[in-house]
Amino acid sequence: MLKYTPARIKKGTVKTVKSNRLIRSIYDVDEHGPHQKAMFKVLATTIPRRVTFKIYGDPQGPKTVYQRPTWVHCSCEWFCFFCEYSLAKRRSSDIISCNGQAPKEKNPRMWPYICKHIVAVQERLKNLKWKQPRVKKPSDEEIEFILREVNKYIPGL
Repeated sequence: MLKYTPARIKKGTVKTVKSNRLIRSIYDVDEHGPHQKAMFKVLATTIPRRVTFKIYGDPQGPKTVYQRPTWVHCSCEWFCFFCEYSLAKRRSSDIISCNGQAPKEKNPRMWPYICKHIVAVQERLKNLKWKQPRVKKPSDEEIEFILREVNKYIPGL
């Protein structure tokens, strides 16, 4: 995604992004599977923005953070109008802020751009310390209860 992003955005990152702060970096699971999730607060010359990364694949595998499938989102308007739809078509984001229609003026060729806020924090991904989620193992009684409930709806499982 970074290689398609215009050079003016990359240069603008150095000039306008003042700081970025890690909010959370955890292992998580969603409908697409297990992933590493990192959330940042990025302060540019305008209001603070929220950037979220979800990095799928095996963390102990041979691929680096940048080679594994990644999902991104930023709360800025530029991401909404230029990036969100084209990245959603490539399964690298979801349509959250925009209206779900293809851009006709801003990014008609559907290049997978990323905004300056994402560019600013992407270098920090390789050095993050990922926290394990606090998950307790269910007791035998809880497992039996779950199996009974599932068996009501799916007999013979």
